[in-house]
Amino acid sequence: MVELSWRRGSEEDRDAPEVKFEHPFTQEVLEDLRWYLEDYLSFPYGLEPDKARKIEKKFQEWGAELYQLIFCSSEKARTFFQEATRAGLDHCELAITSDDPAILNLPWELLYSPDYGYLAPLLAGMYRSISGQPVRAELGQMPEDRLNILLVIARPYGERDVALRTIARPMLEALATIRQQVNLKVLRPPSFGQFERELNTHKGFYHIVHFDGHGDFDPNSQGRQYSLSGAGQGVLVFEKADGSPEEVSATRIAQSLADCRVPIFVLNACQSGKAGQDPFSSVATRLVALGAKGVVAMAYSVYAEAAKHFIGRLYEQLVLGENLSTAMAGGRRETLNKRDRPSPKGWLPLQDWMVPVLYQQESYTPFPKRELATSLEDIMQGFAGAIPQEDRASQSPMDLPEVGTYGFIGRDYEILRLERAFRQNKVVLLKGMGGVGKTELAKGFARWLHDTKGRKGGIFFTTFEAGATLNNVVNQIGRSLMGDRFAQFSFEQQRAGIMQYLQTNPCLLIWDNFEPVAGFPTGNEPLLTQEARAELKQWLKQMRGQQGKGQSWVLITSRREERWLDCGYYLVNLQGLSLPTPKYPGLSESEELAGKILQTVGINPNSLESEYLELLKILNGHPLSR
Repeated sequence: MVELSWRRGSEEDRDAPEVKFEHPFTQEVLEDLRWYLEDYLSFPYGLEPDKARKIEKKFQEWGAELYQLIFCSSEKARTFFQEATRAGLDHCELAITSDDPAILNLPWELLYSPDYGYLAPLLAGMYRSISGQPVRAELGQMPEDRLNILLVIARPYGERDVALRTIARPMLEALATIRQQVNLKVLRPPSFGQFERELNTHKGFYHIVHFDGHGDFDPNSQGRQYSLSGAGQGVLVFEKADGSPEEVSATRIAQSLADCRVPIFVLNACQSGKAGQDPFSSVATRLVALGAKGVVAMAYSVYAEAAKHFIGRLYEQLVLGENLSTAMAGGRRETLNKRDRPSPKGWLPLQDWMVPVLYQQESYTPFPKRELATSLEDIMQGFAGAIPQEDRASQSPMDLPEVGTYGFIGRDYEILRLERAFRQNKVVLLKGMGGVGKTELAKGFARWLHDTKGRKGGIFFTTFEAGATLNNVVNQIGRSLMGDRFAQFSFEQQRAGIMQYLQTNPCLLIWDNFEPVAGFPTGNEPLLTQEARAELKQWLKQMRGQQGKGQSWVLITSRREERWLDCGYYLVNLQGLSLPTPKYPGLSESEELAGKILQTVGINPNSLESEYLELLKILNGHPLSR
């Protein structure tokens, strides 16, 4: 059985009679839809574009079939739809209610009316709901100065996993224009223990937990309060401290969210589940059954470009004071209006606006509507008060050179490796051949940490290419923190003060092009004297502190190992950019760089055939081979 209801504004729900409903789609139909949304753009050559166009034409046919089954099944059902259209679809929210996961997992966003077209982009909101009474948890007073988001990025499968910043990168880009109204923090490490500690430390603070990772289904788990299928329930995969998978049941997650008063949960499915067995629908229904106000999920793997449009508009609407369902609709329309997605052949249109779905039991608005500032003075005061003092400090010193000609590209797996390396050791050596991209990776990693509150004490970049000394390092950090006032202290005071700051504040020091310090290539005269090298070595050991309790990290880039440092650093070897693979949607790093280079000489990747991908593989991802 399936039941529909619609609501206009703040009015009471209007319910339609229950409809006896048989699953309308074969497994072949559902597989065609999945292929189109997840696989097509990875290899848009040969007969694949024709296949994609045929599937796009079937969208209306599939949507019309759903419409006929629901709204034309009886006179009462037709009357129900007519009442909604009289009120104006743009003022109505439509709810699909069932206790059958196979029904909830249907692509309801494709609902197609002969008179109005696709309904989802026209409605004020559209969501799925479970049968029965929801648990209505009291949230208490939530912060109203900014929209607070905790981002959990779990990549327990390492190099075989989805790129670390597939969602975070476009998310940060999309939030750039409203960053003063949004507080975004990345959970480090992304373990369930750290997740509970963070939420318990900040009860009633986070409006949204955004989980970017994997899900699964545990058939042997017994849900304590609600399960669509009786036995078994969905799980999310966090990371243990060593980076290995940590499966956590939806019930445990829901309990943590309820205890710590988190109203909204956003899920990014890296890979979709099989129809009718999607672990994310199981997690979503469990979360809303146990008190979450709403759960946003991705029914299929989502392209970064689509995520940027959808998530940016979703959070922008929430900041403006819209309810979750309306914000969701705004994000969907933004995705519909901006359809171009990256592919090996350049930008191609994709109809993926139906990928984001919403589960909720009741309407919820996390952020109050506000009057817009009317004067320059009002605006300036708003900016000054928008960021707490501790956050201003975390955003102030970042001393980095600009990125290269084509910007910072990819390196998500390497950033994940660096994050894990620094969990093991405060000093990491990034080793790689000349031109492989060590410096750009170090700068990209630094900006990632800065944007996600990973190093609140500051980020400081020193190049040793011409032979920097410890004096240079100390002076650079001091001037970044204090400006010209730093010069009034004696050198001994400067060293002692900076050391104390680095030991007690989470900073990142980047020591770039370090190999000439001790002579490179082997046999060349060192750029620093033995005494100067000894000072650097002693500084590293002192900064690490007793039993490694110092708060700062040091990232050293070099073409070789620097064993003379004798500080037990963690070694990370750097290879070329990632190569094309059909496993996940989106361009590989090699394709992205190659595309930017081709643009500078006026060549459109659309004009190139599949041999182009073979050439990229032969070049093996080394940036200078371009």
